[in-house]
Amino acid sequence: MNRQCNYPGCTMLASATWALVPLCRGHQEAIRTEVIRYYLTRGAYRRQAYERIRHLTPWGGARKK
Repeated sequence: MNRQCNYPGCTMLASATWALVPLCRGHQEAIRTEVIRYYLTRGAYRRQAYERIRHLTPWGGARKK
């Protein structure tokens, strides 16, 4: 995978993905940690890192009519 990380402002090369979005290992790990905290707290934890790439995921973009 020789693509750039799609996290806003990141210039590192992507070496992993999250929801089909290419990310560097650092951002992929940050989002993975957020997901674990989110589900452990039953939705009480705000997923700030994921929200920055949500629009790039297949299900997080604008809804089609």
